[in-house]
Amino acid sequence: MILTGLLFGQDKKDIIKLTDGSIYQGEYVKIEAGNVFFKPEGAFGTQPIEIYNVRKLELSDGLVLIRDGTKVDSDSPKSGSGFGLRNFGGLLIGVSGIMLLSITNREHRFDLTIEEIDAFADKQKNDINFAYIMLAFGGLLIALDKK
Repeated sequence: MILTGLLFGQDKKDIIKLTDGSIYQGEYVKIEAGNVFFKPEGAFGTQPIEIYNVRKLELSDGLVLIRDGTKVDSDSPKSGSGFGLRNFGGLLIGVSGIMLLSITNREHRFDLTIEEIDAFADKQKNDINFAYIMLAFGGLLIALDKK
C-alpha cells in the first residue's frame, strides 16, 4: 500500500520548457514585468526567467500560460483539448479512409444497362476523388498545426 501511495500519490508538477531546450518541473509562481517566476523542483527559491526565453509554460492541470515567448489567453483551451487543426485534419483523414473502403467494396447488379454501368463508374470516380481531396486536406491541416 505504501508503494501504491508513492506511485499514484505524486502531484503533477508545472513544466517550463526554455528556448535553449532545458525543461524544468516545479511550481509556477507568477508573471511580472516580462519575467516568469518559477520555482524548479529542489530549488530554495523562485527563479526569474525572461518571458521571451520560454518556449512553453504548462501548469499541472494542462493549462498553457506561455507558448513561444508569448502569453496565451487565459480562456484558450488546455493543452491537448479543443478541436484544433490537428484534430480536424485527423477527422478528415479518418472519414476519407472509411469512404475509400466503402467505395472499394461497392457492388452493382449484374443486369445493368451500359448507361447504368457508366453512371455507376462516374459516381465511383467522383466519390474517390472527393475522398482523396479530403485525405490531402486533412494532411495539410495537420502539417499547418503549430503544436
